[in-house]
Amino acid sequence: MARRKKPKIVYLEGATSEPKEELWDNAARGEAQENEKKDTAPSNKKKIEPKEDVAEVSAGKKESVPEEQPLPVLETALESSGEILETQVVTPHVTTRKRPNWMLSAGLGIIMLVVLVAFIFIPLDKGNKTAIAKVQAANCLNIQPAVDWGYEFHTLTCVQGVLEEGRTLADVLLARRVDYKTIIQLTENAHKLGLPEILPGNMYTLLQPQNEPMNPYLLAYAPDAARYVLMNLKGEPAVKLYERQLLDDLVRQSEVAIQTTFAEAMYNREFGLKLARSMETALKYKLDFFHLDPGDRFSLLYAERRYEGDRKEIGDLDAVRYRHKGEEGYAFWFQDDLVKGYYDSEGRPMQAGYLKAPLEYGRISSPFNRRRPDPVSGSGKIMPHLGTDYAAPTGTPIIAVADGLVLKAEFRGGNGNYVKLLHTTEVQTQYLHMRNFAPGIKPGAKVRQGEVIGFVGSTGRSTGPHVCFRYWKNGEQVDHRKEKNLGAAPPLKGSSLAKFELRRDSLMRIFEPI
Repeated sequence: MARRKKPKIVYLEGATSEPKEELWDNAARGEAQENEKKDTAPSNKKKIEPKEDVAEVSAGKKESVPEEQPLPVLETALESSGEILETQVVTPHVTTRKRPNWMLSAGLGIIMLVVLVAFIFIPLDKGNKTAIAKVQAANCLNIQPAVDWGYEFHTLTCVQGVLEEGRTLADVLLARRVDYKTIIQLTENAHKLGLPEILPGNMYTLLQPQNEPMNPYLLAYAPDAARYVLMNLKGEPAVKLYERQLLDDLVRQSEVAIQTTFAEAMYNREFGLKLARSMETALKYKLDFFHLDPGDRFSLLYAERRYEGDRKEIGDLDAVRYRHKGEEGYAFWFQDDLVKGYYDSEGRPMQAGYLKAPLEYGRISSPFNRRRPDPVSGSGKIMPHLGTDYAAPTGTPIIAVADGLVLKAEFRGGNGNYVKLLHTTEVQTQYLHMRNFAPGIKPGAKVRQGEVIGFVGSTGRSTGPHVCFRYWKNGEQVDHRKEKNLGAAPPLKGSSLAKFELRRDSLMRIFEPI
């Protein structure tokens, strides 16, 4: 039997399939060309004409077919008696470039981007809606802790959050798989040292190794700008309090103009709750903060303290000048060995005998009106409203506007749950529609000005949560907002007055024209 020759593999012009086998070597190609010259017989097969643009692969050489050219087809022939016996289409992968799948590449890119963003920004603390930021330890603490607990602080990542209402420090640490026994020991150690607790609204910082969210080493929180507490979560549950160095203690002046409400004006200026409360303490006996007018203005002198680590704190209100309904007034903080509080420009205490409102926050939903239509029935029938309604969320504390004696604390018809206080032989006050009374509020109990006596509700004849405040004078219900000098206190005298005048004059020189 004659030895079977090696099959020759050549290209056909105009092919549409891709080769799948390796091309021949130089010797095989030369033999194929020699056979083509000998083959002169007519044939139904298309004559093979080598082209310059046909891809070649030889030993150590590879060329790719240009993409705009049609892909070639290889015809494999077993030569016998000079005739082609069979033909098959094969595709060598070494001679072509596959067109990239751009949709697949784009999809993979999007998936990788989503995973990266999720890893960085999704908070690990359930219920914490504050976006958690990861920064280097030295940046987020803004100070290098002077402790030797065996950590290299610059290698740790900081994860920051804000303690939400209804959550505790234990909730934060348990979510990070800190042992409950360690949490108890840390809490007890902090209590023994008299350290301030972390409260809702305080920011906390967890220091942990990179990419180990369930393995925090330390916890830090700042009860205020001047201090921060550091807790060791690994090893010995140690607790330490640090005080930041005070760099500056300045007196600032700022102007506040009322456009809608006092609360909104203070919020827009980012003064914070402390300064807003100081404003109310100074002026709540002179102004009804629920009933300010657009255009009312305030000029504030207050302390601003700067600490190391680029921390700033708004301090106490030193003085305030106000203009309300065309009238101008002042309040100055003064303290000596005998007295302390806010006083007007003549040295009279700003604290009068009665507060202007029974709530710290809320709004007047219905004023005193002897000709008010009935709001409950909607019939339009005139039903005198002999009080002032202050709308507020259910459960808001209601406070006594002055020292007094509880006459009544009961439920009665349209009043719902209500409290009536006796202040003097001339003045009584009532608080209607309470959800419930504060503990200890019952007939015969004594209360102090500002003491909580109940909570806002909608009991009795009511259209929504509010407190109807009624002011009785000599047995008649009157509009308390029109009463002046409600029990004014005596002015400063002697050495206290002299010291006050010196302080007043120094602060007056700081005020600019309003």
